[in-house]
Amino acid sequence: MNDRRTEAGNVRTRHEPAAGLPARRAGQGSEQVLSQLTRRLIDVASTVIAAVALGSAVGFTQSAALRPDTSRPVVTQAEFERWQTELSNWGRWGKEDEIGALNLITPAKRKQALSLVKDGFTVSLASDAATKKDVDVPCPNEWAMVSASDAGATDRIAYPCIHGAGTTHLDAFGHIAFNGRMWNGYPMSLVTKESGASKNSILR
Repeated sequence: MNDRRTEAGNVRTRHEPAAGLPARRAGQGSEQVLSQLTRRLIDVASTVIAAVALGSAVGFTQSAALRPDTSRPVVTQAEFERWQTELSNWGRWGKEDEIGALNLITPAKRKQALSLVKDGFTVSLASDAATKKDVDVPCPNEWAMVSASDAGATDRIAYPCIHGAGTTHLDAFGHIAFNGRMWNGYPMSLVTKESGASKNSILR
């Protein structure tokens, strides 16, 4: 709003149009101003409707993602037990086997893989042992130097949490059993606290 004073000192006020509304120009009729205002209101209403529709669509998508998938029937106990026989590799490589599908990596297969090499550079699959707590390492490994001298050096490392982002490891077939039997039908009694795994050990 602008204020202007006349010669007599009286205040004469001129109103400015509100922000976002069309200003009435000289010679412009009320119908034209009303038409512009109507179009502006339609634009605003369209934007609001689109935003509401988008929000509803996102909410529906998130809600659908949280609902359980009912397109497939629930596996029954009988089916689960039958699959353990129908889909099992137990005995595929003999009754004494302890390495499972690693049998597929034969000398011939290694030679075939080597023939695919073009550039000759190595790609490490190792993971550095994390020793500092971080966002993705809630339980780091414990590492410390034990000795350091002119004769050599030794250190110590411990894994308080073998599972997690701070480390990686390989599990032997003797790690998991079902109904008292591990890989290839070996009884879980072959794994003891005193001597470890006499079958299906990671050292096989």
